[in-house]
Amino acid sequence: MFGVRSGWQRNYRLRANVEAACAGYCGGGAVASVLAATSGVATPTLSAVSASIMTGLAAKYGKEAIDHFSYKNGLWQNVPFFIDTLEMPGSEKLLYLGRGFQWTKEHTQRLYDINDFKSEPKYGKGTAANEDKFIEPPRAYKTARQLQKLAEKIKLKPIVAAFRENWALNPYPEQITDPDDENHPGGLPYLHAIGGRDYDFYTPFAGLNAHTLVLGTTRVGKTRSAEVMITQDISKHTDCSVIAIDPKGDLELALRMYMEAKRAGKAKKFYFFSLAHPHLSVRYNGVSEFNRITEVATRITKPLPDGGNSKIFKDFAWLFINTCQKAVFKMGKVASYVNVQQYLTDAELLASDYVESLRNDELNATISAIAEAIDPNKLAPADKTKSMRTLAIRSIIQEPPEEFRELVANDSVLRSVAKVLQYDRSYYDKITASAMPHLEKLTTGKVANVISPDYEDVIDNRPIMDLRKVIREGGIVYIGLDSQTDNVTSSAVGNSFLSEILSVSGEIYNYGVDQGIVTLHGKRRKKGLVRLHVDEANEVFGEEFNPILNKSGGSGVMVTAYTQNLSDVEVRLGDVAKARQALGNFGTIVVFRVRGEDTPKYFVNQMPEVRICTVQADSKVTDGLGDKADGQFKSSNGDTVSFERVPLIPANAFLELPKGQAFVYSGSKWFKVKMPLFKKEPDMPDNVEAMMRDLEAELGYRVTNDLDRAA
Repeated sequence: MFGVRSGWQRNYRLRANVEAACAGYCGGGAVASVLAATSGVATPTLSAVSASIMTGLAAKYGKEAIDHFSYKNGLWQNVPFFIDTLEMPGSEKLLYLGRGFQWTKEHTQRLYDINDFKSEPKYGKGTAANEDKFIEPPRAYKTARQLQKLAEKIKLKPIVAAFRENWALNPYPEQITDPDDENHPGGLPYLHAIGGRDYDFYTPFAGLNAHTLVLGTTRVGKTRSAEVMITQDISKHTDCSVIAIDPKGDLELALRMYMEAKRAGKAKKFYFFSLAHPHLSVRYNGVSEFNRITEVATRITKPLPDGGNSKIFKDFAWLFINTCQKAVFKMGKVASYVNVQQYLTDAELLASDYVESLRNDELNATISAIAEAIDPNKLAPADKTKSMRTLAIRSIIQEPPEEFRELVANDSVLRSVAKVLQYDRSYYDKITASAMPHLEKLTTGKVANVISPDYEDVIDNRPIMDLRKVIREGGIVYIGLDSQTDNVTSSAVGNSFLSEILSVSGEIYNYGVDQGIVTLHGKRRKKGLVRLHVDEANEVFGEEFNPILNKSGGSGVMVTAYTQNLSDVEVRLGDVAKARQALGNFGTIVVFRVRGEDTPKYFVNQMPEVRICTVQADSKVTDGLGDKADGQFKSSNGDTVSFERVPLIPANAFLELPKGQAFVYSGSKWFKVKMPLFKKEPDMPDNVEAMMRDLEAELGYRVTNDLDRAA
């Protein structure tokens, strides 16, 4: 069974390299055939035929010996591979994810063979002798490193390069083998090596319409995979809008997006939004754009607690904010966090400003007359804190004179404002108190000017971003939320972005991406192409994000969500069934190393089972005694072959992946993939300040505040 023939059902790859011996024997036979002819032992014809046959067999077995050696020698190796982003593989129809292979039952068998081999005792060296096999480098690797150091001492650079680099004639290239090194990949290197030769792995871009989920614990490759995908989103697609929401604020990702945008000739469509760098950030009003005016109140109150009695106060806050925004909309003002806070704090100011906006001189004169006629000494205690004008406005709305009855009856906003004025000041403050601290955070400091821009400020150079325009023209947006500094503000702003994306998605689905604009030859696109990347997605699963997953595919929105494990989603949604429903929206799944048992179990339970083979050696010796015995000892040897059904990929494999490696579920198949590393790029900006200076040079005008121009 363990012979050299390739036709056997089971090919045990951990056996001795018997092909090397066969190649040597055949090579020796070829030499002997030639010598036989020269010495006259054989005729030239017979010698030539014999030498040809032996040479062919030597070549055949030699190739098999090299393949066998390469397989076993590669099991402990984890050599990274680098690519130049200027030569990034992939196309408009195919998304490149790295190098890998399709995982089949053959690889499952190989993995179980390795685990069985590691658990076997090595005679004379203890039962744990094989545990580090295929993880620690062999002696030959250490010898190669010693020779490399010797070559370095005598300054033989070509020899040093030959020992260090990964090339065909160097089976032991230099790599990180110290487990204490922070760059050590960890995990089990043979999880990828059992594939033998790997190939460029692509997934159909059209399949991403079913969305992609990337799972992995901290520092295992999620950000690198994001860079690989985003680079192609920008460089391979002309009209693709790329939006990356990064709660942590990873500036390396921002620099990558800008550099790729510049290379693709899209620098003028790049937008940098960062709560951590407000002086460099574009401005964004998360409540100014909506399809229904009620969306404003929903976005603002979304982060407020709603458990127990808190829900009552949250509902009151929603009601008053909605009233404010209906008035603001009719006044012709742009909704913002600032005017919400202003009018929520002072409902009397809202009433006064709204009445003024009606531009009814007769109404204003009547209100002034009523205000002058009010006797302060006869006011109820609850009204003594209100101004006379406020009381007059409330009076004329509640009991309108004949000439104003039609005006009041036809103006629902005016009546809603009057209801707000009925509340006692102290009671009003109590029921709106839940929203005030939240609004205070959103309207305080430099961040306030970023998320609640002043449209009349002609000095501020920072542009105001419009997501509709971004999606329509194929813009590129980096959104850094700085959640580690202020989680409440980052959550509110992040939800605002998602809410507007959902709103725009619905509008595109109904009317097309070019609604409201004149297009060339009158041809309007039915849908756009939006690649939405959301890091720490477990923080946003809910009312805004789930509808995007469920319904936005029809409008061209393709989501890639990044999170650590499935338990995070369950905790966020508070229900296992809801979490499973949300996860069902992802057609492509990339799984890096994860922690915990829930995530591996979830995938293993959905995998097909395959049949693997195990062989148990059985040796017997008898003394040959008995009635019919001949007095001779007898021995027997045999192999017991058994089969069992196991999951295609065992659960522990998800827990032991090296950094930068992942299992990918695409097209109903599982693949094992190694992500590439990027080569050093001289045109990469050193920091975000350099990036913004370069962007201003591209645009020809300033888009930042308090940033010195480059020399």
